[in-house]
Amino acid sequence: KSVDFDNYTEYFKVLAVDFSGEKNFLISPNPSDGMSLGFSLNFTPAGNSTIIVFDNLSNTVGVYNPSDYAQSISFANSLKGGIYYAKIISDEFVKVERFVVR
Repeated sequence: KSVDFDNYTEYFKVLAVDFSGEKNFLISPNPSDGMSLGFSLNFTPAGNSTIIVFDNLSNTVGVYNPSDYAQSISFANSLKGGIYYAKIISDEFVKVERFVVR
């Protein structure tokens, strides 16, 4: 349904669209302040999706369960300066993103 400023109304038929593009996982800001980290997905994560943040020595810093395509993660303890990685594991999708803490 479309309604113009002059209240002219027009109805359109519903069309189903199947879009299957490449899934993506992005970290921001990069570099980070070490207190929080934002992420965005171009898909809605499955209920069993997990984001694991780990340091350069593969020590786990935190494990998070995303519930939306864009969220912010706050760390319990501020991260020290260095290189870190965020890995998302979801149904049919796994990706690791590198980020820097200053």
